[in-house]
Amino acid sequence: MDIATAEAYFETRLHSEAWEQASTGDKVKALATAERQIGTLQLHELTPSNVRNDAICEQAIWLLAASDYHRKLESDLARGLVSRSVGSASEQYTPRAAGRIPLAPLALALLDGWMQQYRIGELR
Repeated sequence: MDIATAEAYFETRLHSEAWEQASTGDKVKALATAERQIGTLQLHELTPSNVRNDAICEQAIWLLAASDYHRKLESDLARGLVSRSVGSASEQYTPRAAGRIPLAPLALALLDGWMQQYRIGELR
């Protein structure tokens, strides 16, 4: 996906400050990362290109908007963190499948229905 396509998408998206404030270099990196992440999904071959591109844009802005806290949390969750506590405060997390890439909620919603689900041992 190119910057021009992403810029056109974000022109009509409310609350796109993370995209607007990012440098061109960071936009390119976010789009490349988002495209790789979305590319790991088993999408149906008939997934419309505009749906895939919109999901890539949503993943890119989600990556750009992530705080250091959220990036560290995602890294910890990927390594299997299920809870943590400090004093009397604690947080519990839903365990993730190994290797699962975290997706932006809107990217996931856009791709819902286009992701193929396979059972272990099923032929593709």
